[in-house]
Formats: sequence, C-alpha cells, structure tokens
Amino acid sequence: NNVSSVSISTDKAAYQPGQTVTFTIDKAVPSTTKVRYHHFNDVLSENNISGTSWSWTPPSTDFTGYLADVYNTVDGKEVIYGSIAVDVSSDWARFPRYGFLSAYPQMTSIAINYYINELNRYHINGLQFYDWQYKHHMPLSGTPTNPSAVWTDIANRNTYFTTVKGYIDAAHNCNMKAMFYNLAYGALSDAASDGVQDQWRIYKDASHSTMAKFDLSSSMFKSSMWLMDPSSSNWQQYLASRNQDVYTALGFDGFHIDQLGDWGAVY
Repeated sequence: NNVSSVSISTDKAAYQPGQTVTFTIDKAVPSTTKVRYHHFNDVLSENNISGTSWSWTPPSTDFTGYLADVYNTVDGKEVIYGSIAVDVSSDWARFPRYGFLSAYPQMTSIAINYYINELNRYHINGLQFYDWQYKHHMPLSGTPTNPSAVWTDIANRNTYFTTVKGYIDAAHNCNMKAMFYNLAYGALSDAASDGVQDQWRIYKDASHSTMAKFDLSSSMFKSSMWLMDPSSSNWQQYLASRNQDVYTALGFDGFHIDQLGDWGAVY
C-alpha cells in the first residue's frame, strides 16, 4: 500500500451537461484514499474511493471545466497520487482540442481503441482524418450504399473502410468529433472521366491554355493536384454531391476544408 502515484483516465474526452464521468485508476489504493472535485479554487465535493473505477456526475453548467484529484493523508500530510481534468461542454468548438489521424491500414479494433484511448487521455475532442480519401474530387471509393473495402490514397497507400469507420465509431464513443479532410478545390488527373469540367478549373493564363496544378510528380504519388475554381457554383455542387456520398457511407461530423495558399494571378 505504499502508493506514490496513480494514472487516471476518464471514459470520454469531453462530456455533455448532465452526463456522468467514469474514472479509472491503474492500481489499487489504500482504503483511506479520497477523490475531490474542484472548479477553480472551490472544492465541490469529495468521496472515499473503493476499487479502481468510480463515477461522478458534474454540475449541469455548460462550458465548464473541473479538476479531480486523488489523494491520501499520510502521517498528517497530504499526498496527491494523481489528477485529471473534466470538460463539460455541449459544443466541442467552444474549447477545441484538435488532433489528427494520418494512416488507415488494416487494423484490429484493439489497435484502433489503443490509439483513440491515447488521444482521449489528452482530452482531444476533435479529430481530423488526414489523407483518408480515394480521390480529392471523389473522396469516397465505390458507391454510398456499397463503398469499396479498400482503396489507395494520394500517396498510393492502402486505406481500409473498416479502419476509417472503426476510428469514427471509437472517436464518437469518446465524444470526439470526426472531421474528414479534403481540399476545397483539388482534382486528380483523371477527374474529367469522373465528370469534372474544364470550365470549372483555375488557369495560369487568360487564354485558358495552362491549367493550374500543384506538382506531385514523385512516383510515390498517385497524381498531381489540379486546381478547381472554388467560386464556381458548378464545382461547388459537384463536390457537395461527392461529399454527400461520404456522409451516406460514413458517420463523419464535418468537412475540414484545406486550400493551398496564394497562387498569384490566376484565371
């Protein structure tokens, strides 16, 4: 029973008002150990701990943070074994703590949960799924009702549907938002065969002879990135329709929109 410290975790990265927090510690503690809950300098309550897991329902005030610390009194002196924060917020964007994922190989649910639990311990409440998509102009491979089981990303790496979906589900279990990354205006070299029109593109010259592209000529990449005109309503409708395919097939919460900076005079 000569505990000097414990590692504490919570079951979610953030909590809705009224939602119960479940705490877990990594080892048994003496029977005299207590947990107390602070909001700034105010101690709201404290309780004895029995076992390595317990629950607490915070006040229902929205957008409020708390500190829980686990402590004991040893020889008349307080010894804090460990502490952890709790965020009670109905909207993740009020206190965003944004993380990202960048590879989606074939994975077990144990492996997926390992990484999500690590992010959960850092209180990450939003996750960007970077470079998950099949093509920038057609992010979902397959159809909305029958998506492909596996596809290649821009760097020709295999991406598995079950891994992307598994990550989304695990993130949601921790109250994290799952955001899919894509450019606002990217198209691969085969975009014309997928219905992308030349009139929607960005050009380097007024006579429209040179299309603007972000050069990814290295053999590791599937294609260079051709730039579409983000102000074109036709392009907007095309991409919105492709994005709807994504939302039909996968439970993403939103679209993390990227762009490539200032290209000078373009047409």
